[in-house]
Formats: sequence, C-alpha cells, structure tokens
Amino acid sequence: MLEIEESRSSRRTLELLTGEHFDQVYELVRHEPASVLNGLVGDMVDHFGLSAAPPGGTRASSR
Repeated sequence: MLEIEESRSSRRTLELLTGEHFDQVYELVRHEPASVLNGLVGDMVDHFGLSAAPPGGTRASSR
C-alpha cells in the first residue's frame, strides 16, 4: 500500500492496483484521454479506501 500512496503517476498506480491484470485493463483505456485514466484510478483508490489523508489530518483545527 505504501507504494500506491507514493506513486506519482496514474499509470503506475493502476499497475499497482491491478497487478497481473494491468495489461488487460490498460488496453481498455490507453487510447482514451488522460482524464479517463486519471478518473479510473481515482475511483479505484476511493473504492478501496486508499486515499491518503491530507497533511495535518482530516479534521479542522480548534484554533
């Protein structure tokens, strides 16, 4: 999971999420606009609860 959180590209994140099925999944989106790949990866990350919390956490400070 650490690799996914540190991934800097949607393609690499998709590769980490899909493992041995990457080639099959990537073939479905490779000729689409980049926004399709980004959306797919974003949806997968959200679905599996892998979204990283923003720096400082997810709650507002009481200050």
